[in-house]
Amino acid sequence: MKKLSIGTWPTSSTRRSRPTTSTRSCTSSRTSATRASNWAGSTPIPGPTLAETKEKRQKLRKEVSDHGLQFSALAADLWSQKLWSVEDSGPFIAAFAKNLIFAEDLGIDTIRVDTVEPVKKVKELGLPPKAAAGLIFARVAKAFDLCAKLAASRGVRICWEFEPGFPINKPSEIVELVGVVRDEMNNPNFGVLFDTCHAHMCAAVGPTRSARRRRCQAGPWRCWRSSRARSRTCT
Repeated sequence: MKKLSIGTWPTSSTRRSRPTTSTRSCTSSRTSATRASNWAGSTPIPGPTLAETKEKRQKLRKEVSDHGLQFSALAADLWSQKLWSVEDSGPFIAAFAKNLIFAEDLGIDTIRVDTVEPVKKVKELGLPPKAAAGLIFARVAKAFDLCAKLAASRGVRICWEFEPGFPINKPSEIVELVGVVRDEMNNPNFGVLFDTCHAHMCAAVGPTRSARRRRCQAGPWRCWRSSRARSRTCT
């Protein structure tokens, strides 16, 4: 049976008059139709840092269960890391591993990732657009490959959420990256989180890109179907 899940980040604003707690996150997530929580592992929501011990994680897991909820996924807090603007992705991988252990302790079997750094930083690479795009693609694919293999060893899946403000945001690029990481690098636990708003922005509106902005003239959904037809992995 399919279950409706809601993210905890709407309750996590530090500007709220009341501080966010795991209890408030659970209470806000629980409705008559909601059965799962997509957990945002970033402060002030308890994540690997705030729930740093197994005891705290067991307590958090029980609290979520006591509210009649399950974990649907973990949105890993990796936004302070550098993924493609540096040659060494070691710190990013280490941060991912920290989130992976946290997910395993809570019984979460899916981790959400993205390409973390905004498109505007592409210029800082000092390369022509095509060269920059190729370098970014290679670095992201390598890092995601390592993350996927770490996750697979613990029975965890990775879902990559492409976004218009982050690199690798054209439909063709998205399908290609999934094909490379999932098929060529042999990571069947790697896939895509298909956000319909992001899909529309990437295919129809024309997101911020390192190269010239182009829109899919055939319309966003036809564009996605065309791209998907070239790869069965974008699911």
